[in-house]
Amino acid sequence: MATAAIALVAACSPPGEQAGHGVGHVDDGVMRIGVVGAFSGDLSYVGKGVEGGVRYAVDERNDGGGFGGRDVEIVTCDGKFQPSTERDCLTKLVSEDAVDAIVLDDPQLPALDARFVANLDVPVMLPVIPPPTMDATTLPNAFAYPPRSDSPEVLAAWLAQKYPGAAVGLVAADDSITDIGLADVEVALEGAGLRVVAKERFSAGDADMTPQVRALQSAGAVVMVPLALGADAAHAVQAADRIGYHPQVAGTETLYMSAYREIAGPLSNDTVLTLPHGADQVGVSVELLQWLFDYFRRYGVRVLQVNGSFSPDYPGLELLSYEMTDAVLEAAHDADTTEPDAVVRELQRPSGFAGVGRRLKVDPATNEFAVTPPFQTWIARFKNGHVLYDWDPRAAPAIEDARYAVEDWFLTDGKVPELNAQTVVDLAQRWVDELTARQTDAVAQMGQAAYDDLLSRSQQGLELARLLVKQQSSGSN
Repeated sequence: MATAAIALVAACSPPGEQAGHGVGHVDDGVMRIGVVGAFSGDLSYVGKGVEGGVRYAVDERNDGGGFGGRDVEIVTCDGKFQPSTERDCLTKLVSEDAVDAIVLDDPQLPALDARFVANLDVPVMLPVIPPPTMDATTLPNAFAYPPRSDSPEVLAAWLAQKYPGAAVGLVAADDSITDIGLADVEVALEGAGLRVVAKERFSAGDADMTPQVRALQSAGAVVMVPLALGADAAHAVQAADRIGYHPQVAGTETLYMSAYREIAGPLSNDTVLTLPHGADQVGVSVELLQWLFDYFRRYGVRVLQVNGSFSPDYPGLELLSYEMTDAVLEAAHDADTTEPDAVVRELQRPSGFAGVGRRLKVDPATNEFAVTPPFQTWIARFKNGHVLYDWDPRAAPAIEDARYAVEDWFLTDGKVPELNAQTVVDLAQRWVDELTARQTDAVAQMGQAAYDDLLSRSQQGLELARLLVKQQSSGSN
């Protein structure tokens, strides 16, 4: 009877208002996080990555006592990366499952129907790509992360320096979000003096893109920019290879998704992409390294094999969704309720939230999370599945060589060693050894002072790891 009544309310609501204000939300003391993601089909790696981060944040919270002494629950729904299906999922999660917050892997629906999303009432977290525009007035309950970046401009500047005045072809998915990205990239490319000679569109999941890449080849494009998620971009590269067309492939952060390297294999080598990077040569914080280690220890290391080399699949989507979910959990904890308006107010608090080695703070005008310290956008490339920054003018190639060597050593023959304190010591020692072996080149590339500082911090990390092993050993005795 209750389900029928809810369905009747939804059916009688005006268009764009289904799942109306507060329908289905009950503060019963159990906090539930809904996850709407692509859990099937060609884009399933996106939804699964987002769900993995949510699960880590929830597991961690439950290990610490949960919410109000009760475990936080996760309810999932397969949105298939299709707005119509996502709408059904969102309505179900709010009206039937009584979730208190939702993590959504696709920004299309908030962009297409802000009114519907606002009427869901509960906080909606968007951890993959921010919608084209965010406005806290029209989307008071939606929060976007990561923040917008200067990726188009950085990519265009690098391409213009490497291929001045070159002809560029764009291959883009035919959805509303890509429309905005396509315009931004085109403006950046032409602003850098490059020539966009072809623009081809495809539908997500298209396996054969031969007509699109043949059009780029006919137009004389020496650079191909796929504006697509990993699998789709890989299909474009495969189609180009089949017709003997080998342009420089370049793109933004979406190429980082492991499906691109898995499907394209060796064809992914020397693909250029933009990625966030810290201000120093290592590019990651100690806190992030600890988070990665804990994540791998809890859920295992996923290994990529390309060209006979093995590399860890770093959980990028998982990290973003973890931080957003953790913020929601912390907001509910501090508000001492799952009541949506109270949680939204906490999410917008001026003090922000602790992320992984950074501080997250919401812009009250847009509900977008900003990061402190801010990341820089660097140029990266793929080499046998590994991610290297050695083509970025700010990078010291010797340091990138050292990191490549450590990753290759860590996953010899694709076997993941047992993850414990001694593993951290072994990794830290190997890193120091590789840095030391490349001292001459590193000093020439980054300067003596910067090298000495990096080596000193690495040696301190090694000593701390050894101390941890010693403490654990004495504790077991």
